Amino acid sequence: MPTVKKILEAAKKAFPEVISSLAAGSPSSSSSSLAYSDDKIMHLKQIMDKLTASDFGLRRVHMQQNSAMPRAISTLLFGSPKITYVPLHEDDHFSIGLFLLPKNAKMPLHDHPNMTVFNKLLYGKLRIKSYDWLPNRHSERDALLGVTRAPDRPRLAKKVEDKVITPQMDTQIAFPNTGGNIHSYTALDASALFDVLTPPYNNSDRSCNYYEEVDGEEEEEEEDDYCEDDYDLQEEEDEQKDGPTSWLVPCDVPHDYVCVTAAPDEMPKIFEDPTKL
Repeated sequence: MPTVKKILEAAKKAFPEVISSLAAGSPSSSSSSLAYSDDKIMHLKQIMDKLTASDFGLRRVHMQQNSAMPRAISTLLFGSPKITYVPLHEDDHFSIGLFLLPKNAKMPLHDHPNMTVFNKLLYGKLRIKSYDWLPNRHSERDALLGVTRAPDRPRLAKKVEDKVITPQMDTQIAFPNTGGNIHSYTALDASALFDVLTPPYNNSDRSCNYYEEVDGEEEEEEEDDYCEDDYDLQEEEDEQKDGPTSWLVPCDVPHDYVCVTAAPDEMPKIFEDPTKL
């Protein structure tokens, strides 16, 4: 059975039945591993764990342009490395596609609100940095004081991982609240990343948001007028309990980020035989 068809069948069986629990962050928001208890989700993960580039008949020639140059020099001479997204399927429950990243390309820090992400690297080498939001410790106090916070203020997030992934590793799963739902990728080599989202992005409540790490000192100073040293104490407590943390602030789409969707007539350049997908 063709690879994409096999994944489609597994996904269609899994997502309509568990989409509500996935959107809530699995049966328990404290541990994404609990979601693996669902046989259908585990079956999909096992299929994805075995995926390789040969399953898709991926060509690699077009991925090597400027790959020998350092990122800074390549960007200066040729512009930012262009990432290509290849859509393979999308419906109301999930989307399936491939991200093709030339060496030195970077997918900036972004989130997947109320979504669950399945990623499997087919070839290449990627560095992933990921985060999850920490609970908003000010929400109850803000309600009592009538404080309204600007949506672009820094927010504290827990660092989930900063590591290099290879095709030999299993599928990565990020739930809405656990597993690194906010993440970035940097291609250390030309890479192909297989991607499944449930539910898919939309233009209402599931749009993609971008972030950058910032120094938390400014946020702390703004808080001092009615809660001195609150951020210092809370950040120290969070790091003791959850490990390293970072302040993230919403930002515009980075100007050097280029991601294009592959057109149908480009498929023969990407796949050896698109009809076998």
